[in-house]
This record gives sequence, structure tokens and C-alpha cells, in this order.
Amino acid sequence: PSATILVGDLCNKGPRSAETVRYVRKMCQKEQGDGGRWYAVRGNHDDAALEAACGDEGRRARETYRWVGTGEGADGLSDEDVVWMGSLPYTISVPGTTAMAEGKKERDVLVVHAGVACDNGGGGAGTVGSREWLECQSTATMVTLRK
Repeated sequence: PSATILVGDLCNKGPRSAETVRYVRKMCQKEQGDGGRWYAVRGNHDDAALEAACGDEGRRARETYRWVGTGEGADGLSDEDVVWMGSLPYTISVPGTTAMAEGKKERDVLVVHAGVACDNGGGGAGTVGSREWLECQSTATMVTLRK
């Protein structure tokens, strides 16, 4: 079965952020159908929208987050949207058998919004890709890493 995996920043990338969040939430909550299952990870714009929705007046005062206002309708996030966005993971692991085309070497895939620190800041926690290594990653790195 196919899957759609969205890599964060569901909002602030167009004029209808609340509608986009609501649509993606509904698609992710649907049972798998002919179109496959939908998944999403959280990005830095999603984190910022959550901060605005949860009372950060400084964030909400910014032009890019004035749309957040909680409530029903296309103009803002509903309470259900906020709860759902807050539940989005920072990572999704895709088993190699799902991620690779037939005949290719199987490799697991880790989906994040921005990236991961390969050296883990010198912490030496596990080998790259191990559970210990992943647990040492900061959420800030996973949503904002640029290099």
C-alpha cells in the first residue's frame, strides 16, 4: 500500500494555513483507503503556530501567526486542530521494506522536518541511526537544522 508522508510546516506556506492543517488532520485520521495512509511530522512553523494558539501573545502578534486564533472555521485553528498538531511526532521511521523499490538494498528511512546532527554534539550515544542516538537528538535540531 502507498503512503503520503508530509515533512512539516503544514502552515505559513500559503494563504490558507488553517484550512490546510484541517485537511491534513482529516487525511491523517482517515483509515487507509485506496489512496494509502497519510502521515506528518512537525516542523518549526507548526511549533510556532502551536505557541501562538496556546497563548504566546508575542508570537500571535506577528503578521505570520495572526491567522492562528482558535475557533471553528477557515480563519483559525479549532481546538481539535491544536490538539492534533501538538500530537505530531518529530520523527517517523519507515522500515526498509516499505521505503525501497523492489530489487534495491533495503534501508530504513528516518523522516524529520529539517535534519539530525550526525555527531550528536560529541555525546557518543550509540551509533548513527540507533535508538540511543535518535533519543539524544534535540527537537530544535530536527525542526531547524539548515546545514
